[in-house]
Amino acid sequence: MPSAMIHLLAAQEIPGGDAPLFRLGSLAPDYLSRREEKDAVHLRREPDRYQALLRLAERLDRKD
Repeated sequence: MPSAMIHLLAAQEIPGGDAPLFRLGSLAPDYLSRREEKDAVHLRREPDRYQALLRLAERLDRKD
């Protein structure tokens, strides 16, 4: 499993990824304790994780 550093490095590659709350949000999925919850927030249940991520990005309010 990737460490927190991997999450932070990935967040840094996204425009706006240097914002403190964005960095905190990039770590949040790994602070769940149950495997089922982690699978859901990491999109592991999705047949195509990339497409699921694109759909999620379309739903997000980028001004928030």
